[in-house]
Amino acid sequence: MTLAATLILCSVLAGGAVCLGSLTLDGAAATVGVALAVVIGLGTAWLAVISLLYMLALTITRVSQGRRSDPCARRGRGGLDLAPAGGAVAICALTVQPESSATVAVMAVLSFVLADVFASEVGPLRSSSAFLPLTRERVPHGTPGAMSLVGLLAGAVGSAASAFIAAIANGDKAGAAVFVGGQTGALVDGLAHARIPLLRWRNVVANLFGVTLAVVIALAIWSL
Repeated sequence: MTLAATLILCSVLAGGAVCLGSLTLDGAAATVGVALAVVIGLGTAWLAVISLLYMLALTITRVSQGRRSDPCARRGRGGLDLAPAGGAVAICALTVQPESSATVAVMAVLSFVLADVFASEVGPLRSSSAFLPLTRERVPHGTPGAMSLVGLLAGAVGSAASAFIAAIANGDKAGAAVFVGGQTGALVDGLAHARIPLLRWRNVVANLFGVTLAVVIALAIWSL
């Protein structure tokens, strides 16, 4: 598939996500940019895999948010929301060598994303409250840094999905690296949310910490 064909196809899919309310316009533009970076760095086959996992995350988010009473929760994901993970995918796809290491890094990002999405979206639907990991205090869902057992289990399932694909592509060590990296990054992301002051970009900063750690740990394990 040529870059032009990829651009057209991704634009159509991103436009559909905008119509469904899963993405904002700037979120759709960011998604198309990341898709082009993946095609250039890793090829169309990996774009298809990443797109499948990405659509899974968007679907889980949309279904969960559709059940919430807070209309603000139903806003589609914007470019700023996608910047940490999307930027990491693009950078890893374009710069990490060899290709096997690049795919491990990219799948670690997806492992982090799916862990974060599954934990934050499934947890509130299946458990009545959450807790703060550092103090064990019971708090309502939505409290910065709060976690639930259901959410943690759901997050592990999300990371396992990405790790399974990595293992098929590059072997068991790649799967383990992707799983451990994604889970560690998601844990740090949650702790960062609890510690970072109430800033407008708190979610972005916490995600940046988490996704960076996910990639670093995954590549460290992969290089052993």
